[in-house]
Amino acid sequence: ERVGLFDYVGSGRSDPAAYDPARYATLGGYANDLIELVEHLAASRVTVIAHSVSANIAILAALRRPELFHRFVFI
Repeated sequence: ERVGLFDYVGSGRSDPAAYDPARYATLGGYANDLIELVEHLAASRVTVIAHSVSANIAILAALRRPELFHRFVFI
């Protein structure tokens, strides 16, 4: 098992230059980031633990690519 922790673009230690106002105008851009991260890690059946708006982002990602996600813990 692996545990991953990441910062969304525009927060934490993320690269400020990676922020694209058009991509991140909606939560869909962040959902795409989550999908891309899971794909990059070649992970499947991922458990997502999310808080607040991140829970909404995880739901959007799961609606787009349900085969990548196994369960969710929303706080």
